[in-house]
Amino acid sequence: MNPLPDLTDLVWAFECEPRYVYEEQDRAAGREMGWRAMWPYTRVVFDLCRGERRVSFDLEPGYEQARVRISDAQDEVLDLLLRRVRSIELDRAKGREILKISFVDGVHSDEVYLRLKPEISLGWEPFAIL
Repeated sequence: MNPLPDLTDLVWAFECEPRYVYEEQDRAAGREMGWRAMWPYTRVVFDLCRGERRVSFDLEPGYEQARVRISDAQDEVLDLLLRRVRSIELDRAKGREILKISFVDGVHSDEVYLRLKPEISLGWEPFAIL
């Protein structure tokens, strides 16, 4: 994926450190390598809560995919696997935080927008979620 936000920018946007998905397997195998050194060729998951809505963003840049799960107080609202992701950009303008996810050429939808602030939402049109 190019461009891809710096890991520190994603930590800032999600207001937390990511979970390294393979941490337990690495530890069991006796490998305690710093996964940050392998960024962006590893898989991490970011979680964020705003009000009653929660988002989980599972990112695998090396495989050009991301998974977005959004849930509310009652249950899961959305579980979306995005493949053939070309780039992810972070927009921090006007007091909002939006991840713009673009796809490789030939994919019918050009972009998906994941808004993290002021509230969590997902849309295919940039103006639909602003």
